Amino acid sequence: MITICKKFHFDAAHRLPNYEGQCANLHGHRWEVEVEIAGEIDSKTGMIVDFGILKSMVKETFLDEFDHSYLNNHSLNPTVENLLRLIVAYLRTTIGIGEMVPFLRLVRVRLYESPDAYAEWRVDE
Repeated sequence: MITICKKFHFDAAHRLPNYEGQCANLHGHRWEVEVEIAGEIDSKTGMIVDFGILKSMVKETFLDEFDHSYLNNHSLNPTVENLLRLIVAYLRTTIGIGEMVPFLRLVRVRLYESPDAYAEWRVDE
C-alpha cells in the first residue's frame, strides 16, 4: 500500500471546562494536523492524488472553519482527543466516501496540540 501525507496548521483558542489546571483557562495553540491517505497510483499522473487537491479537501472540510476560531464553539470539551474525532468525522465526509475523490482512503490523522504532544487516529483494518 502506498500512502501520502500532508501537514497543515491552524491557530485557535480553547479552554477545557472539565479540567482542573491551567488549561481550564482560555489559551491558544498553533495546532498541526497530518492527514494521510491511501489510494492507487494513477498510471497517467504517477500520483495517488495531487497534494493541491488534498489541500483543498482539508481546507474545505474543517481547516478554514477552525483557523483563528474559539474551538469551544465546535466542541463542548475541546481536548486534543475530542477535536481529533471531530476532524476525522469531517474528513470522512470528503475522503473515501465523499464526492470529491471517492477512491481515496483516509488511513491516519494526527493532531498536534504542541510540538511534542498529539493524538492520533488510524483506520481499523
